[in-house]
Amino acid sequence: MNPKLFSLLLGLALLVACGSPAPDAMVEEQARPAPAQVASSSAPIASNTTSAAAPSPTAGVAAPTIVPEASGLAPVVTASSARIINIVEPQPGVALDGTIVVRGSTNFWPFEATLVAQLKDAGGNVLGIAPVMVQAPDIGQGGPFEGVVEFTAPTESQVGSLEVFEASAKDGSIVVLQSVPVQIMAAAASVGIQVDSPREGQAITLPLHVALRGAAPGEPLIVRITWGNGTMLEQSVPVVSGPDGVGYAVANVHWNTESAPPPTPSGDATFELVRGDGTVVKRVAVQVLPEEATQLVDVVWADPSLQDVIVFKQAIERSPQVATAALRELLNGPPDGNAAGATSALPTLKEILSYPGRRQDWGYEVKLLKLTIVDGVATANFSDELRAYGGGSARVLMIRHQIERTLLQFPSVEQVVIEIEGQSADVLQP
Repeated sequence: MNPKLFSLLLGLALLVACGSPAPDAMVEEQARPAPAQVASSSAPIASNTTSAAAPSPTAGVAAPTIVPEASGLAPVVTASSARIINIVEPQPGVALDGTIVVRGSTNFWPFEATLVAQLKDAGGNVLGIAPVMVQAPDIGQGGPFEGVVEFTAPTESQVGSLEVFEASAKDGSIVVLQSVPVQIMAAAASVGIQVDSPREGQAITLPLHVALRGAAPGEPLIVRITWGNGTMLEQSVPVVSGPDGVGYAVANVHWNTESAPPPTPSGDATFELVRGDGTVVKRVAVQVLPEEATQLVDVVWADPSLQDVIVFKQAIERSPQVATAALRELLNGPPDGNAAGATSALPTLKEILSYPGRRQDWGYEVKLLKLTIVDGVATANFSDELRAYGGGSARVLMIRHQIERTLLQFPSVEQVVIEIEGQSADVLQP
């Protein structure tokens, strides 16, 4: 026999004797999944993030990654697409005295691009709550978020927590939550004038909304904006006394001239709050947005008789949440001293502060808590301060007109539901 043929036959015989699998068995073995490997990930997982239980894997959903046992520890199951909220500001342990600027980022797109931020005291009671918008580069992606939570300072300083969470669109349950411990200062420790708007580093357009508290009632104050080229805009701000004896003020600063306003550059600018004697009380650095970073929206105001509407086109920062931004412009109020005489039927600062049903936890402005648009229905949920409108059928009708017509400019909105603290029944009654 040919030696080469003999060697080949001998090799095959040895393979069969050793139990080598048949061709079909080899195909079956190759079809089995390979043993799980330890997955490395660059995404941080915060130790204080809690989330609702994940559903069982189904078709089209990636199964969890099984991390093999190591050093005697039981295996750990981690979701391959964990929803992460990262809070950048406030920092843990920071002292808070009435207003919290909340900044951070997510790796996911929450429902309506909206998260919720709330401050809790040492006993777990909610002192303040507000929506925060995720400014994602595109729908379906994560991105940075920013918002402001206002609260009434407690009588004693204490350690609390600032929470940011995603609420389920189905039942309102918490989907994922992140929190940081903070020091909540007592009311007595909060002294001096607090400027709630504008905030340090805020991107601004005109009219610029100004909101402050802690001034002496009746104190003459002037707000001043100085652009990088030295152009200056000044406007006096009346201070209204609150039930706590503290002075509050709001203003919407704009050029109110018959001629064209002077040229002003984008970029760095300064906001200052000045006393009547020229003393600068507060100074805040702001960023004036260039025209290409803004967009125009319709904001609906009322004439002085509350019989007709007046529509202004106002510049806002470009955002996927354009309807939310338009509503917030409406809540800020019309430009002070505007030539058209436009006003608003929504509650004024003085009405909010003097409202008989005012509670201790109220602020001094109406806030938009949340706006959702589902199947053409826009649901706008406002804070309790909206109740201070004072009644009257003409005024109620105009408030509804202002809110509804501001929202109905957007193609995705066909119907508007108005809520106060989540309730739509019996709100805005004459």
